[in-house]
Amino acid sequence: MRQTLCDGYLVIFALAQAVILLMLTPLFTGISRQIRARMHSRRGPGIWQDYRDIHKLFKRQEVAPTSSGLMFRLMPWVLISSMLVLAMALPLFITVSPFAGGGDLITLIYLPALFRFSLLFPGWIPEVRLRESVPVAS
Repeated sequence: MRQTLCDGYLVIFALAQAVILLMLTPLFTGISRQIRARMHSRRGPGIWQDYRDIHKLFKRQEVAPTSSGLMFRLMPWVLISSMLVLAMALPLFITVSPFAGGGDLITLIYLPALFRFSLLFPGWIPEVRLRESVPVAS
């Protein structure tokens, strides 16, 4: 029996897997920082520091240039959704990818490129003058 994207339970489990992976990522980076700090004989930040930083970022007010367009506001959602799709396609808790054969191509080539492109794209918008405020070393 071949499971496809139409199978509702597969999509629900894949989405739950993606959310779990995204929620555990700050914990693993915190553990990695602790190990690195111990190797350098220093104390380092706490394991939960990334969670505190994320909480602080969500409490901040939105700051965007007045001339920013739709793409500037859309790119954070593109970044999060591409990472969610990437985490859904990994066979960790589920054994079958909800994207069937096309998921391999999407996972290996398209999504990492989309992530990098969407990070760079707001800087290419000509109306946004963020580059003018950055001092250039001469």
